[in-house]
Amino acid sequence: GQTEFRVNGALNLAGLLRGRFPENHTPAVGQVFTPVTATSLNAPGLRFELPVLPAGMRWAASLTATSVRLSIEASPVDVRQLAGLVMAQGGGPVAGLVVQVTQPGGSGLLLVTAATDATGNYSMQLPPGEWQVQPVG
Repeated sequence: GQTEFRVNGALNLAGLLRGRFPENHTPAVGQVFTPVTATSLNAPGLRFELPVLPAGMRWAASLTATSVRLSIEASPVDVRQLAGLVMAQGGGPVAGLVVQVTQPGGSGLLLVTAATDATGNYSMQLPPGEWQVQPVG
């Protein structure tokens, strides 16, 4: 099942909401998750760290006056591979670092993340556009 946070009253949220699938869960287009509901909700700057989806799928996030809604949509046919390498100042690779990607000037609701591997490399699929890449933590 899924965990939901429900508040009978006003709720102010900020920061990073992390999500993960239960073991053996198979994501599918059309699945909808409502992890947070409240009588009234204010969540400026709320960001998400969500599981990587299989090719052909993407996350969509929406914020209403009473809930946070995450859904899995079919991704656009035109997706691009973004790949990079994170190196420490001393020159060695940085493993296990989370790299986040957002659209500059956007709502900040949709956040794509990837972790660097043992050699400091990361990759993710994104629709065409302008993206801002930064390490988390």
